[in-house]
Amino acid sequence: MARSCRHQGLLSAAWGLPPGDCRRDRAALRRGVSPPGPSLIFPPCYWWISRPSRGRLGSHAANDGTSLSSCWFSALAAALPLIPPMADSGWNEPPVICRYKQPRSRGGAIRSLTPESACLIRCLFLIILYVFQEVHDSEIHAVKFSPNSKMVATGGADRVVKIWDVVGGQLQCQQVLHGCNGGITSIDFDSSGAQLLAASFDGSAHLWKLGSKSSDTLTGHMGKVTAARFKMSPYRAVTSSMDRTIKEWDLHKAACIRSIAVPSYCSDVVCSDSYMISGHHDKKIRFWDSRSRVLIREVTLEEKVTSLFMEPEQRQLLSCSRDDVLRLIDLRMGSVLLTFRADGFKCGCDWNKAILSPDATYSMSGSSDGTIFIWNTQTGLLERSLSGEHSAAVNAVAWSVSGEYVVSVDRGRKAVLWCEY
Repeated sequence: MARSCRHQGLLSAAWGLPPGDCRRDRAALRRGVSPPGPSLIFPPCYWWISRPSRGRLGSHAANDGTSLSSCWFSALAAALPLIPPMADSGWNEPPVICRYKQPRSRGGAIRSLTPESACLIRCLFLIILYVFQEVHDSEIHAVKFSPNSKMVATGGADRVVKIWDVVGGQLQCQQVLHGCNGGITSIDFDSSGAQLLAASFDGSAHLWKLGSKSSDTLTGHMGKVTAARFKMSPYRAVTSSMDRTIKEWDLHKAACIRSIAVPSYCSDVVCSDSYMISGHHDKKIRFWDSRSRVLIREVTLEEKVTSLFMEPEQRQLLSCSRDDVLRLIDLRMGSVLLTFRADGFKCGCDWNKAILSPDATYSMSGSSDGTIFIWNTQTGLLERSLSGEHSAAVNAVAWSVSGEYVVSVDRGRKAVLWCEY
């Protein structure tokens, strides 16, 4: 405990704060509240150093359980004077640590933290790690992180999908996937990260097995394919199209096993093993039984739907529509829980993508002016906006499962990698 207090005192002194009480802070974090009084502040967020035997930062433990050495703490202390104080950070509210859980294995050791066990801190993505001026040869429509957060895929109007490794805060191109005869509209990884599925304007969906030259093309739609998603099984997928159909596919055979005729152009689709949800240009969100193909429920919005996003727990659905509003929908009741609006937020296209954070604490979407907006899903209020890096409409954003990174892509062929610290 003495050593931990010494580190805390070192960093507090570097920031010009009186040393905090480690025991007090630990108790506060266990109750799920921010520590009272002085605490380590890495603007604009709280950080807390755990006991030396654990060697971890309580509010930002590495997802793989990696420990942090005293040398790392000393390096942070040296860097602190370079960080502007809270008053100049542009943050309007005091920083808060969200609920904190320490999963433990036998013997009391801390296990790896998951997005469910380590909520993201409130002040997000203040550091731009890397800006790519020309990721593709034309505008970028889609972006997606792999399940292990180590890769990100991008696709656009140039008809290719690019796979990037996230290394040292940069994106390094690992592979370029060819085979599409039209622009890419959506990208999805299977649960293992070994397969990638892309929807294309060429009227088909394309399946690649990463690390090999194996690929399949899912044909059968008569119009542009707007979305392609894996189901819970990596051998089943669902696609939606401008031909007003939703199709389910057996990926072993690359064959359609079910087709649902829908009354309007379908802009997006998400699914579980038991049902599918489609968003349409006639302003409706429709719920379908996967086996019987029966319409279960409809939710009517004010304008045509541009995207849908289902949280991993499958309890809530986020929609984005051309009335420049995001809506959080309870999947059990089919009712709108919250709406998210902001001055200046405007959907830039009919396929504008909105997403939820891995723990569903925040919603995020890009705007036609290049600004990225982040809302709190507990209050419905705008948490903050990020501007200055995109000069063209942001078409899509992706949040890594680890919660560490966000990538945003725009019409100007640019991709920006953001980090939360």
